[in-house]
Amino acid sequence: MNKTLVQLCVLCIASLYFVFSELFGWPYAEVIVGTLVIFATFLEFLDVLSKKQYDGKMVVSYGDEGQQVFTLELDEYPEDLKNRESISFEVVSPLEE
Repeated sequence: MNKTLVQLCVLCIASLYFVFSELFGWPYAEVIVGTLVIFATFLEFLDVLSKKQYDGKMVVSYGDEGQQVFTLELDEYPEDLKNRESISFEVVSPLEE
């Protein structure tokens, strides 16, 4: 189960509890809903931190004579990258292709 689905479920549970607490007089609606919303926000924060931002891929392959070949595949136009201080690439080895 991915983090987005978990986050969506947490927010749905918070919404349901809020509505049912109003209808049926359940206690501590603000505390419980607030806690669930903060938990969902924290999950989103962790999701953003866990995603690495690459500008492209460096694909490692082998040529006809067995020599290693390195190919850069950019996700953006080279003109857009020329003024950057640094760029990063995800390395894709022959086993990962």
